[in-house]
Order: sequence, then structure tokens, then C-alpha cells
Amino acid sequence: MIFDFDKQYADEWKKLGFYYDLNHDAHCWRLSGSKNGLINFCDLLSKYVHNPMHSGISEHEHYGPDSYLKVVTWYFPTITKDGIYGSLQDIQKLETLIRSKLLMAGIEGEIHINQDYSDKNEYYLTIKVMSDGFDPSKPDETP
Repeated sequence: MIFDFDKQYADEWKKLGFYYDLNHDAHCWRLSGSKNGLINFCDLLSKYVHNPMHSGISEHEHYGPDSYLKVVTWYFPTITKDGIYGSLQDIQKLETLIRSKLLMAGIEGEIHINQDYSDKNEYYLTIKVMSDGFDPSKPDETP
């Protein structure tokens, strides 16, 4: 039996529910997904916050098939090229902020998270709401 790495990679994006990449030139993390897929991102943040293993400084989780996106318990809130940092209360605030903006966003809408999370951000988040048929394993294809 031959193992299909491409299929496994695609399946991991689909399981995550959204696609992300990092634009160093723009200093921006870009997330794309249907509302349900992006709600999954909020759910990941909520699960992070409610896991007692994440209460200590530098505790962290990596997300996605590439494991580039990282959430880290830290002294203060900030978004960097390495990921999203903050206390558990900060990360909960971010989850609530994104979730509330998603509820108001339309299809093909964009949500920008920057100073509303922290004035210490080196990077910011752009969240693009795609249609329900969006496949995070094929982010350049629209349904």
C-alpha cells in the first residue's frame, strides 16, 4: 500500500476547517474559511483557554498540517510572525472578538484584527469569510 501524502495533507486542512498563511511583507496572518470553518478557529482558541495545561507561560499549541500557526500563553497580548500570544484572558478576549465579528460578517467579507487585540502587535490577522462550499485544502479555488 502506498501512502498518499497529498491526500493526508488535504485531509488535515479540511479537518482544521480553515486555511491560513503568513504574509511577511504585509506582516499579516491570513485565515480563510466558511463561517463554520472560521468558527472552528474560535473553538480552537476556546479549547486552548479552557485546557489547564496551558496556564503556564510559554505553554503552546501548533495548528494545521504545517503547524506554523501557534497559540502561546504569554505575559501580554501580541501577534507576531510566530503566532498569537497572550494570557488565557487575552486569548479568550480574542476568541470573543473574532466570534462576534464573524456573526456580523457577510460572505466574502473580511475581518481585521490588530489594535483591538493589542497595541504590541508586530503582525495582524485578516480573516476572509468564504462561501459554505470553501475547501481549505484548495484555498485558491472558489466554489
